[in-house]
Amino acid sequence: MVLLIWLTVVMVYISYGPLAAFLVELFPLKIRYTPLSLPLHIGYGIFGGMSLVIASYLTGKANAAHTADYYLAGLTYPIILMSISLVIGPLYLDNTWAEQPAVASPSTTKKQVRKLFGIIWLLLGLAAAYVGVFELGLPKILSGKQDDLIFGIIVMVFITPIATIGLFLFGKYALQGEYAEYDTG
Repeated sequence: MVLLIWLTVVMVYISYGPLAAFLVELFPLKIRYTPLSLPLHIGYGIFGGMSLVIASYLTGKANAAHTADYYLAGLTYPIILMSISLVIGPLYLDNTWAEQPAVASPSTTKKQVRKLFGIIWLLLGLAAAYVGVFELGLPKILSGKQDDLIFGIIVMVFITPIATIGLFLFGKYALQGEYAEYDTG
């Protein structure tokens, strides 16, 4: 078991080396620290750190409800996060270095799709706020059960505000066309 955990840690750090080099080159030197540290720590700390707690909670609730595939319920949260990342990555990230001069301007279609997704991100922010507060947070806090109370507090205090504010800001900037300023291809 120790060997398997060690192999997993090695795989994580093999992927982290190129990620760190990529992120350093992504932003200009004057503003590099804030856009690197804030999202990275929120991503690792809140979404990554809480994923085990949330996955365990979802699996336990599905098991208590006698769902046949209860062990798959814990995968819902990471799959949703990865699906959002799958859409954001190809659409908004550029695969050229930030210091290179613009080779060609982004296509008009790509700009329009980005702006359309800005509206979608804003709507997803509203949906995240509603689901986080009225579907997950308050009902769990008011249920009177200890495990529901902890999950409700995690959702209301950490997950919902960060997800909602992040989606709103991302949608606002996408709708305003802010990402086209840094696009070179």
